[in-house]
Amino acid sequence: MSSLDNSEILFTYNMDIFLTRHGESVYNTLGKLGGNSGLSKRGSIYAEKLANYFNKYDNLKVITSKLDRTIETAAPLIFTKESQICLNEINAGICEHFTYEEIKEKYPNINKSRSLDKLNYRYPEGESYMDLIERVDYFINDLKKFSNKKILIIAHQAALRAFIGLLSKKSYKDIPYISVPLHSVKHIRLDNDFNIIKTESIIFEI
Repeated sequence: MSSLDNSEILFTYNMDIFLTRHGESVYNTLGKLGGNSGLSKRGSIYAEKLANYFNKYDNLKVITSKLDRTIETAAPLIFTKESQICLNEINAGICEHFTYEEIKEKYPNINKSRSLDKLNYRYPEGESYMDLIERVDYFINDLKKFSNKKILIIAHQAALRAFIGLLSKKSYKDIPYISVPLHSVKHIRLDNDFNIIKTESIIFEI
């Protein structure tokens, strides 16, 4: 049997993953943490534009968190959807429903402690980024079992920071600071070993 030279070797990839935050929520417009608010008008426009873009795809798997703003963002998509609690936003515990300024006034010790160690600080009755990373890592490992080659994940800023950071093999301490803007999609192509071979960003004008 003759060996193939490099030009004859066909590279195969395993999966295309598309990551996006939910459309702008009512709480986003108010600067509030957590909660389960629905989409704002701009968020609803994003949901329609997202659907116009992805409804042309074949055999797309759509996965959301369990929170209303991701489910509403996915609603116009024509594909079957499933929701996973491990994609929920970081649980801010007793700081849910407050703005950062309100937290600074009401819970100055929490504000100071978290600013000193954003990765490990756990909100009282809530989560730390390390807690979040653990549940997102479990989800990534589960993805390897999927037969779908194209997956759209609609989640939240902190959860997507963890997702991108883990796939990119970033240091954990850098994960809380990864930029994940609203109304954009990050496309990640993975090889058979789940290594990143391509990334691109898709920006939607709202």
